[in-house]
Amino acid sequence: MRRSLLALATAIVLPLSTLAVPTPALAAGCTNTARIEMRFAEAPWRYGYSSSSNVAGYAYPEYTYIMDGRCTSPAGLLWYRRAADPVVVYIYSAHRID
Repeated sequence: MRRSLLALATAIVLPLSTLAVPTPALAAGCTNTARIEMRFAEAPWRYGYSSSSNVAGYAYPEYTYIMDGRCTSPAGLLWYRRAADPVVVYIYSAHRID
């Protein structure tokens, strides 16, 4: 039973992890910022900030997100850290609308 649940979870997670979104890799550094309201074009977000993170959800343009940090990956990509989540969420800056 446990193996079949693990196989099912793997079958669901693997396709999600192959979506065309830059992999953040381990953060080179995160800077706390004042809380800022931002909107994003439909974009995957990631829980955690590592190359093994899986896509966990999506940001939608109809919703305003409260961000409280900026992070730069070793590749020079900018990510925003979402405030007040039970686990840390990062959204790639290229999807920012305002």
